[in-house]
Amino acid sequence: FPPIKKKSKWTPEYVTGARKFLIAYNVNLLSTKEQAHRIALDIREQGRGKDQPGLLRKVQGIGWYLEEANLAQVSTNILDFEVTPVHMVYEEICKDARDLNLPVVRSQIVGLIPLKAMLDCADFYIQKEKLFIVEEEHKIRLVISKLGLDSLGPFIHIDKIMYIIFLIGFLIVGARTAAPGGGSVSAAIAAMGAALGCMDGQMTYGKRQFESLDAEMRKLIPPFHEAMNDSLLKVDADSMAFNSYMAALKLPKGTPDEIKRYAMQEALKVALGIPLSLAEIINKLWPALKEMVKYGNVFLWFVDFQTVAKVSVLLKNARENANIVLEMADQRK
Repeated sequence: FPPIKKKSKWTPEYVTGARKFLIAYNVNLLSTKEQAHRIALDIREQGRGKDQPGLLRKVQGIGWYLEEANLAQVSTNILDFEVTPVHMVYEEICKDARDLNLPVVRSQIVGLIPLKAMLDCADFYIQKEKLFIVEEEHKIRLVISKLGLDSLGPFIHIDKIMYIIFLIGFLIVGARTAAPGGGSVSAAIAAMGAALGCMDGQMTYGKRQFESLDAEMRKLIPPFHEAMNDSLLKVDADSMAFNSYMAALKLPKGTPDEIKRYAMQEALKVALGIPLSLAEIINKLWPALKEMVKYGNVFLWFVDFQTVAKVSVLLKNARENANIVLEMADQRK
């Protein structure tokens, strides 16, 4: 803003806008453009006007004909997939199409889609059909199959993403920065320990020689899988907590002492909560670990003992990290 900059007592003002991730999602129909648009009017939030709202909140829609594919599409923008998830849009369009005796021939994602949106969709079909799927990659494949996301071209998802994340993580830990540090590394090791337990269960489940244990594995695998994902979240959370505390320490000299103390205190509370919550995640695994050692694949028994050893060490690390934060708090009083 040039006029403002000319006055020394004023500083420039900036405006930033943000919205939730928009998912461009199209459902294919063997129909006319008009029939596809009729369905779009039924499902989109705007509907046919103020007096005739549509069925799905946070969804925009239009019907068109895709000449190059020789089919029609109900083309939608999902403005908030946590309000109206992808599978709800697909199922509602399928329902309307059945009412009109129109065949649905799979669907299409245009551009990117958040991983959470894919996993939410997978969970819907897993519950609906009472499937047993815990691996993320398998869930993604399930969604690709159920929605037919490869109908007009290959649906490419990132392979080996865990390897890439950990490789980058090791490089960052080895850099000349204070964070990520011990807390983040402990969380990463906890995730790998839980992953080992999950692996043992997966290597037992579905095998003919362990067929009698399938019911046990269905109960034991999910806790390891959940602990693995929850521990991974603590990797970044620990670094962010440390950075928040450092930011509070570096508040400008003119900052009132009361505000500075409050900022430091709040940052310390968060920093203390991370190792404690990690300890809680690990501690909840004990019952599952004992059962996995008892029932798991005998050829992988050493994995269980390694996992148990890691859990014992990590509980100790989490306690030590919490004590360090408490000591810092005492020193700052």
